[in-house]
Amino acid sequence: MKSLYFDNIRNTKNFEDIPVRGLNFLLKKLHIYDLFERYARDGRQRRGPYTIASLLMVGLEMLLFRSPSKNDFYQNQKLGRGACYRNLGKIACIKKGGFPHCKTIDDAFLSLDSTDLEPILFDIFNTLRLSKLFSNHPSLKRHGSLAA
Repeated sequence: MKSLYFDNIRNTKNFEDIPVRGLNFLLKKLHIYDLFERYARDGRQRRGPYTIASLLMVGLEMLLFRSPSKNDFYQNQKLGRGACYRNLGKIACIKKGGFPHCKTIDDAFLSLDSTDLEPILFDIFNTLRLSKLFSNHPSLKRHGSLAA
């Protein structure tokens, strides 16, 4: 019997429209890792080999690759696709060999103050505005103009 989850993945238009290479380009172009590094304060008692920015990137990967749960994300990476850990680690700027365990990510997120991350949205918006995304695509503007 086929899994309903995997049928939905194959039929999801976003997976066909946005290849991973394009996602990697977008993450680098918007400097997401650098923004995490600049704004996120690490409140963990014991800091392991992973920076808080790397752990935030792994959390973002889980969200972007539409994993229904952390357990599902880790199980799918282990089943015949061990090289995915290395690739996901490169995107998350993990310099040491291993990939963080889900408990490590949980501990980091529990110690994180979400208000520290709010300026990231403004920086992303300004980056897109300065790259003239909104002037080149007027359909993205709701009221016809953006404040400078």
